[in-house]
Amino acid sequence: MINPVHQLLLARLDATPAPTLSLREISIHAEPLWRPLITAGVLAEADTPEEIEVTRRTLAVKKIGDAYYGFDTSEEFPTPQRLDRDDLTTFRVVVPRLVAYLRTATAIDGRTSNAAPAAALHFIGRKSMSGGVVSVWIAVALGSPDAAAGCLATLSQDDSHTQHVVVFPIWPELPAATISSLTATGVFVADLDPASLAIRWPQELVGIAAPKVPDYGLICEGASWRIHFLGDELTIKSRTGVIHLARLLNDPTASWTPLEIQAGRRTTPLHQLPAHPEDGTEISETMEMPLPAASGSDLARLRRTLAPLRLQLAEAIRTGDTASEREARADIAKFLPSSTQISGRDNRPRVTGAAEKARKNVSKQINAVLDIIEDERPTIGRHLREHLTLGQSMTYSPPRGEVWKVVFPKN
Repeated sequence: MINPVHQLLLARLDATPAPTLSLREISIHAEPLWRPLITAGVLAEADTPEEIEVTRRTLAVKKIGDAYYGFDTSEEFPTPQRLDRDDLTTFRVVVPRLVAYLRTATAIDGRTSNAAPAAALHFIGRKSMSGGVVSVWIAVALGSPDAAAGCLATLSQDDSHTQHVVVFPIWPELPAATISSLTATGVFVADLDPASLAIRWPQELVGIAAPKVPDYGLICEGASWRIHFLGDELTIKSRTGVIHLARLLNDPTASWTPLEIQAGRRTTPLHQLPAHPEDGTEISETMEMPLPAASGSDLARLRRTLAPLRLQLAEAIRTGDTASEREARADIAKFLPSSTQISGRDNRPRVTGAAEKARKNVSKQINAVLDIIEDERPTIGRHLREHLTLGQSMTYSPPRGEVWKVVFPKN
């Protein structure tokens, strides 16, 4: 059974970017037909309008004393018409709440996305269907065939390998040939059922076999890498930082040194590794790995040695004993080369040489990739940043034991 309030709502969404419905026009129908929309926040009470439509006339609304009156602006000397609550109460359609309503009603994953490619398209989320995972949008106020075709054409030029479903409140007046050509590029058109406000999904997506897509994947495809993350997809150009990231994701919870990541091989003895590793690493029995210039205990011992010398220097300065001051400064100077060598930021042990250079380079390359991912897909970027450790020991520590399918370049 068609819900006339839904039908009215869809017609307004199709025609205007800021649709409203008055209480008078919806209250002529049974309350169960429109009350759920108010409860869900899809319809929110608006401020008192400046003009209203009454019996096909436009009335300007003016408050006189405690009452509101309507004046027919087409009349030279309009007669005031007293207005009641039903005349003045209007509801605006809250598109974000409508999007949330559709997510819940049709089991759409509501992860956020970047701004829509056109102002009239609102991102709903992603839906796993038998035809694969699709990005779902709703078009508001695209009743014009030219406007609708323009927005759809923008999506058809998307090079992220993602399929799109654009939901129109009412089926758009587009030529069948246009819809067929869009479908060929992975852009599908749907509309809303006026009885239930459910999305009427395209048969092309419902009826074909679903491809096998990993929940978590980093897959090399020649000059680019495809990222899969719980139905979300992203393609990025190949670069050194992606290969470093792939090594960490392929070996979760294991620690790598920056030199190992950079060289693509482990220092683990050969007999402890599989004969034919599948992650593309080159294995060697040994690797020269420069160690920190000093350990934490060395730094602590140096601090203990310097402490009394600094006290002697302070006392000599206080008493004006220049001979003792020169002696204390000379003693402290003997330790300054060691202090500079082994103490870093916040007096922590300093790592020098190739190991530190590798840490800086690998961290910079991985962070550059994370910046790209975060710009395109914030959810994926946040996950990786939160669970990657990039220091002298580098690790990916998945919070729920996520297992990534990693496919390295063949060479």
